Amino acid sequence: MPAATHRSTHPADRSGAVAARAGCSGAADGTSPAGGGRLQRQGEALQRRALDDGTAAAIVHAHAVKTTRAAALESVTTGSDLPLRAAARFLDAPKLERFVAATVTRSIDFVAGRTPRPD
Repeated sequence: MPAATHRSTHPADRSGAVAARAGCSGAADGTSPAGGGRLQRQGEALQRRALDDGTAAAIVHAHAVKTTRAAALESVTTGSDLPLRAAARFLDAPKLERFVAATVTRSIDFVAGRTPRPD
């Protein structure tokens, strides 16, 4: 029985943009024939991207920094660029700040008169 293949519906995955933004160009199976030097440089570049991220929520920013650091170390250790690709996809994903979204929704409801008023 052949192994199931995952077909991503993420637009960046279909175009290869995530891999390009991460600077990854490994073999089709995600392994890197070039060795750890290239992966280390790519990991460092990805970590700089995480530090430059303008996310408003400190916890999201901290998670991006920790994730890219772990991905860089894992890539060098395993010789695969897959962790770098995964971290790049995380950085490229839209960030929904739910508290901001909830506050905006409540504010719009209030202005529109849809908020229950105390008796």
